[in-house]
Amino acid sequence: MPEPTPLPVNTRLMSRCAEMLALPHAVCRRRQCHRKNACYWHFRKSGEPCCLRNLTGPQRAAFDAIYAEAIAVLRQVRASQLPDFAPPDPERRALQDAAIELVRAELPAEYRPSFEEWRRRRETGHP
Repeated sequence: MPEPTPLPVNTRLMSRCAEMLALPHAVCRRRQCHRKNACYWHFRKSGEPCCLRNLTGPQRAAFDAIYAEAIAVLRQVRASQLPDFAPPDPERRALQDAAIELVRAELPAEYRPSFEEWRRRRETGHP
């Protein structure tokens, strides 16, 4: 079986995702990150937050699921191909909601008006 393609590294988005999951406070061994519950330390070579190395397999899988969804939403925003309706599956919907909040915080200004319009349409369920 071929190995899955690694996700592209977006250091800021990875940091926000780790912060959303409270990883700096829960698992990071860096004092500055732990005390402020924010990612301040990253590996230079990979760009990943240091706390990701301290995760167990299931914890890393949960992080990767949210991060992969955030990358997908970011790609859809940049391509102007956002779906109008939320997924019917509650677990998938929760993942997408978390990803939307991550992307919303890191979105460049030129994409914000159309993104906010899409987000409101998605919440109301109207195309």
